[in-house]
Amino acid sequence: MPGLELKATARTVAAAMREARGIAVSSNREVAVTIDVGSHTLGLGGGRPAEQLDPRFGLSLFTATEERVGGSAGSFRFYPDGTSTGGRVRVSFGDRQYDVLVNWISGAVKIQD
Repeated sequence: MPGLELKATARTVAAAMREARGIAVSSNREVAVTIDVGSHTLGLGGGRPAEQLDPRFGLSLFTATEERVGGSAGSFRFYPDGTSTGGRVRVSFGDRQYDVLVNWISGAVKIQD
């Protein structure tokens, strides 16, 4: 079952990114999604508690240097015009992996396996 749960985790990350983009566009303000690979948490901001991601899975974060927070966390920032800082989150287990890709020009989010 880890394969299904791995994909579900990638979908959770992608959904948070898409939601952040939607909020940024509809509210005309910047919105950030912060992922901490050390504590396996995902935060959408706005006073929401951070969501715990499955600790069995490896997380790798590839984001803009300016968006790094401490040693193990980083943010993906979405802007009111729909653009973003872009980057990638890799969710892995054994030899399986999914990349959640954020396009910096369009802010589009997709999952690649």
